[in-house]
Amino acid sequence: MEGKRIQHEGAQANLSGEVAQELDFYRIRSTIASLAASDEGKELLLAREPGSDEAQIEQLKALGREWSTYLHSVRPQAILSFPPVRGLFPLLGKEGAQLEQDQIFALGIFCSSQEKARSSLTAAAESLPLQELARLAAGMPSLADAQRDIFSVIDSSGEVRDLPQLRAIRSKIAALHKEIESTIRRYTSDPQLSAALQSTVPAYKAERELLAVRSDRRGAIHGIIHEVSASGQTVYIEPDEIVRANNELIQLEFEFQSELRKIFRELTARLGGHRESFSEAHQTMLLLDASCAAAQWQSQVRGIFAERCDLAQEPPAIRGARHPLLGDKAVPVDICFMDGKKVLVITGPNTGGKTVTLKTIALFALLNQAGFPVPAEEGTRLPVFSSVFADIGDEQSIDESLSTFSAHMKRIAQMAEHADSRSLILLDELGSGTDPQEGGAIAMAVLDMLIARGSFVIVTTHHGILKNYGYTNRSCVNASVEFDTGTLRPTYRLLMGVPGESHAIDIARRSGLPDNVVAKARSYIASEQADVSSLIKGLTAKHMELDALMQQETSRAAELEAKELRLHEREIRAKEKEIEL
Repeated sequence: MEGKRIQHEGAQANLSGEVAQELDFYRIRSTIASLAASDEGKELLLAREPGSDEAQIEQLKALGREWSTYLHSVRPQAILSFPPVRGLFPLLGKEGAQLEQDQIFALGIFCSSQEKARSSLTAAAESLPLQELARLAAGMPSLADAQRDIFSVIDSSGEVRDLPQLRAIRSKIAALHKEIESTIRRYTSDPQLSAALQSTVPAYKAERELLAVRSDRRGAIHGIIHEVSASGQTVYIEPDEIVRANNELIQLEFEFQSELRKIFRELTARLGGHRESFSEAHQTMLLLDASCAAAQWQSQVRGIFAERCDLAQEPPAIRGARHPLLGDKAVPVDICFMDGKKVLVITGPNTGGKTVTLKTIALFALLNQAGFPVPAEEGTRLPVFSSVFADIGDEQSIDESLSTFSAHMKRIAQMAEHADSRSLILLDELGSGTDPQEGGAIAMAVLDMLIARGSFVIVTTHHGILKNYGYTNRSCVNASVEFDTGTLRPTYRLLMGVPGESHAIDIARRSGLPDNVVAKARSYIASEQADVSSLIKGLTAKHMELDALMQQETSRAAELEAKELRLHEREIRAKEKEIEL
């Protein structure tokens, strides 16, 4: 699935691109990629887009779950860092090709990392439930022969070994270095020459060892002048006694490098027999590295890999959802759809968390379809969508001279053209930016159309008429962001099944609006909204009662389970005493 993306005509119709950017998918992806052990694993993750192939999505999540099991065990690190090697594979076995020393060492490190992963996962699978990881490890071709060939030429630090073909040349080079150093030392330690030398430390110019001599005393040392300093005060002389040795040294160094290139060419040719094995093992290693990075991020955010959701059998559910960019400030939210209800209408005051909830649900869908974990609790299940459409925010399109409302309508028109039963639609403040009556009518008509298409829709709104729509339409479910009427502050909890009030007048009073203005405002809406507000308050109270009853029921069930456990323990002790007697 790596690199795949679902293409759809029209703006924001993809699972990737602008809609993924708007939902912060790429920010999360970058964080996960930073946890990869290899640079190529990081590149693979940075190229991953949400997909719609359920089998591939489930495989990635299965690998992530198993990695989570491995990482929480006492097993050693299985994926070790390795340098980029993909670009070297085409050279293996190619006529006349020759890998450089650092490239050969990179392949050796990769072989070692692959063998470490293979052996670690195979051993761990004997005691841990790692079926998919063990299958991948067992399916990787062995690179033991290639590894043996590589490290027969270089050692574990990347240096060339003392090979028979090189030993004689190395011995001659060492002898010449010793001869040259001895001669130079004789010059630098001669008291009669101390006044002629600028330094007793030899200089290296053009791979030759030279003496730094004062220009006015150059006649004191016979030899070849190779260079003069910029000030003209120093000349660099190669004494006649070491000219021959330096010439021989250069010749031997050339022979050494020629022999070394021959060894590297022969090794490159031999490794050609393992080219396909390298390529296959590399693909598996990157998959292991990427899925391990996802599991590490899961641990960091205390998340889970979402369960598969078959819409024909059950509705989606998200438990304890936390937007990953909010960190510890995130308030866990439960979003549970009901059978046959594919439209969620979220209402409530500004800054109450409606848009964050909407973005969290959509971000979770994209993360899930990229095979990534989500910061939520067990029991979270998500379907696979073929496309995601988003109309979030109120930016005006200056380039196209569109008002806020016109910009919203243009995006919604694109949704109307492409949405289907496997689409996820996000509509923030649907029907806003125009006359409330007309905006509400358009909003309901849009929802009618999307319901007919069978799309999953999450909509936030302030329109009171949409609260009633959410109750009267069997395909919809209302939800609201909870508001503490005592402190007049949002709690950021989502109440399913209960529409929300805007609390605009209460907030206005708390913000300092004169009491007489507040009273006048209440009188204007008293006759129109009293019944609806009373209904919402009653529903909210019932919701709180239900929460309390559920908590009491959970406590009673826990007490009953504890009593049964104590009784069972007494029975076991009684039987043990009988056996002793």
